[in-house]
Amino acid sequence: MNLSTLAKRNKIQLKLRKAMNLVNPIGQTLDGKYHIERELGKGGMGSVYRAKHVHLKSTHAVKIISPEVVQSDPSLLVRFTQEAILVASVQHPNVVSVTDFGIEVADTLYLVMEYIDGISLEEMLRQDGALTPARAFEVLKPMAMGVSAAHKLGITHRDLKPLNVMLRRGAPLAQAVKVLDFGLAKIKNTESFSSLILAKTTNLLGSPHYMPPEQWDNENVDARSDIYSIGVILYRMLTGHLPFDGSSMPNIMFQHMQAAVPAFAAFDLPPAPAIEAVLQRALEKQQDKRFQTLDEMLSAYEQALVSTREHPFVDPNSKTVSFREESFPPLHAAPTQAWSAADGKSYNLPYLDSNQNEILATYFNQPKPTGAEINEQLEQRFIDAQGRAEEARTKVSQADKLAEEFNEAQRAAETAR
Repeated sequence: MNLSTLAKRNKIQLKLRKAMNLVNPIGQTLDGKYHIERELGKGGMGSVYRAKHVHLKSTHAVKIISPEVVQSDPSLLVRFTQEAILVASVQHPNVVSVTDFGIEVADTLYLVMEYIDGISLEEMLRQDGALTPARAFEVLKPMAMGVSAAHKLGITHRDLKPLNVMLRRGAPLAQAVKVLDFGLAKIKNTESFSSLILAKTTNLLGSPHYMPPEQWDNENVDARSDIYSIGVILYRMLTGHLPFDGSSMPNIMFQHMQAAVPAFAAFDLPPAPAIEAVLQRALEKQQDKRFQTLDEMLSAYEQALVSTREHPFVDPNSKTVSFREESFPPLHAAPTQAWSAADGKSYNLPYLDSNQNEILATYFNQPKPTGAEINEQLEQRFIDAQGRAEEARTKVSQADKLAEEFNEAQRAAETAR
């Protein structure tokens, strides 16, 4: 056997060994750079793993595309490269950033993303159920802003659902919400009904509940298709239910294409005309009748939210909206002076009891600070806020350090074993 033949055989054997390792890559080093630590999840295109860069020691999420997906579509390699470069251009605080991609062996592709320590919106909704309109807006706004940033670059997500929205642990919702998997839906062959039937074995059954009518036929999919999907997510956040559900995929498809959006009353929820009107428009069957941009949808929902403050949602079994006195903090310190409804306008709102109406009156009737007093209070509040922010940063830094020490101890223990 000559040297050339031996070299070719060794190269083939090396590729085979790599391919076999990637069947279960945990403990392996991908492309000489990313040490795979553990599996985070599995989807229709492959699996996602937590990995550490061997040189930079930074933590990442690595999505390894299943070889079966690549083998079924010869053009996927080219489209994967094009889409990965395009998606990496989306730089927004509410979008999971793509930092690297590559090909380990001929039919194994991988995508390296920002690692999010947290839970998916799907997990949150399963744990908490329906959200209040205001709470739902806290999730909707950053999610929509991230997707809108991609739309402005001509990128459509095509697979928006609660599983593709992450919530970073320990951060305010405005900063915690992260949208992931941009472009991966487009990389897939098609999202037509026939391809979804074939995908039954690859965990894609979550997507049909969020797919707009035009996407079932893969026709004219654009930014307004994402608006429809976000409308479904918002509907579920507000009601705890999907607007279109069924026991079979043909049934779900039919509802998306033909059925009217169920009113809140269908789930024994109090009617909310302004909010339901926003959902109705977001979930229009025809794209031209939907909101044309996410900015437009956000503005409409925010206006609807204002109207609900005048007509609060109440427990159907109780006519009382409960709140604590500390919900209305004093505008300035005045420990020696008492204020009551007798000092000004009184309140007699039908959905509050007499004590709560008194608390409301006390808050709104106390004198408002003016001039230098306001500036002094604002300055003190700013100083206090700075102190709290610095304290929070210190705690985060300490937590990161402890976590790293814990990981190092685990690694040392594994090495010792």
